[in-house]
Amino acid sequence: MSNTARVQAAGIASILVFLVAAVSPGQVPANLFSEYAGEWKGIFYVYAPDGTPVKSLKVHHVYKVVDKYTLEGTQMVTYPDGTTEKILARDYVENGKLYCRVDSDRSGVKILEGRLDGSQIFWSRKDSETIETFREEIVDGKTYAINGYGIYGKDRSKVYTFFAEYKRVR
Repeated sequence: MSNTARVQAAGIASILVFLVAAVSPGQVPANLFSEYAGEWKGIFYVYAPDGTPVKSLKVHHVYKVVDKYTLEGTQMVTYPDGTTEKILARDYVENGKLYCRVDSDRSGVKILEGRLDGSQIFWSRKDSETIETFREEIVDGKTYAINGYGIYGKDRSKVYTFFAEYKRVR
């Protein structure tokens, strides 16, 4: 299966699982984020609605567990033109719900809500300019996998898919 077909199938699966597999408040396990702690490097790929590659970004994540319900870290994203974006990220549980706060030096703050399905976390956000949902999962403790879709800007007809497979550095 091609990467594009895999991303598109995962996007559809993400939507279905997101809609039917949300956990109820209070069912978030302690240490949910512990597998994400560490250092990760890889490439983040973005595709246009027709499957054409749009861009690939070099990404470096460093995360640490703050307490049994909080993960914090930094992400350094390098764009094809060599410019960088620094992101501070905080995943946390509040009142039995999952949240991710992302503070970027390029695009400001965004808050995502999460749903848990087994060991997978489905994140989503919706505002006047963005609809986005994606799945994160640690595979065999060695790969940090992300796949999903987003609609950005006022033109709601273009659905972009994306995926990444970061490898654990330490």
